[in-house]
Formats: sequence, C-alpha cells, structure tokens
Amino acid sequence: MGLGGVGSLSVDVARETALVGGGSLPGAEMPTAVLAVEHSEISADELALRLRTGPVRMFTRIQHDRVLVDLRSVLAEDDQLVIEALTAVA
Repeated sequence: MGLGGVGSLSVDVARETALVGGGSLPGAEMPTAVLAVEHSEISADELALRLRTGPVRMFTRIQHDRVLVDLRSVLAEDDQLVIEALTAVA
C-alpha cells in the first residue's frame, strides 16, 4: 500500500516476516507490517544510518535495497515521531 512520499523519500506499507528472536525460538519467523522506505538520492545504507542516528532514532533493517521499519517496534502514540524522523531525512 503506497503512502506516497516527501521530497526524495518514498514510503509504502508492506507485509514481511521478522525473526522472533533467540531463546526457545531461534530462527522462528512471524508475520509483521513494515514501512518500506526508499530515498531517490542516497543509498539504503546511508538512509538507515540517518534514521538510526538522527534526532528521533529508529530501529531499521535493510532488505532488497529498502529500509524497513518494523511497526511492531512503534507504539501508536509515537506515530508523530516516525513522521518527524522520516521528514528529517527527506
């Protein structure tokens, strides 16, 4: 589902899988929703770095040259912070 973009940024909502974690479920996957973010002027590595180290720090991962923000790590009340972080790198 396309959300559009701001400036050089393109943001879509996508379905992905995420690793559950270690412990009793190493390597187990679960479905999740992500924001898939691309920038037309910088690499996915640079975009992820900017999102991870900016004023509003975000957990990200890179998959298929897109930066993914797993929405399991974002609280509903933090939506405005996500918008601010994405706008700052646009």
